[in-house]
Amino acid sequence: MHNITYIGQQVFVTTNDGEEKLDVIRSQVFSGTVENIGNKIEKEEAGTGSDVIFWIEIIAAAVLAAAYLYAGKLRRERKRRVDSINDMYGVQ
Repeated sequence: MHNITYIGQQVFVTTNDGEEKLDVIRSQVFSGTVENIGNKIEKEEAGTGSDVIFWIEIIAAAVLAAAYLYAGKLRRERKRRVDSINDMYGVQ
């Protein structure tokens, strides 16, 4: 943990040892950061699939509910027509 803190403090500090030491420190610090960002991106991409499935399920449920309501409307209209015909001919 002490090494990470030291490297973090020395990233942007220029020293008399030259640019080579600074480049080594920068590469060590930023290589860890790139790996962390890569892991974060992979986790976000993994979560995206479950979001898509969730919305597909919501849309499918809405379509099924609309189809059920429409079928009920057709069933009521058909019953009304049949009742009207039965009333016209006096069928009990």
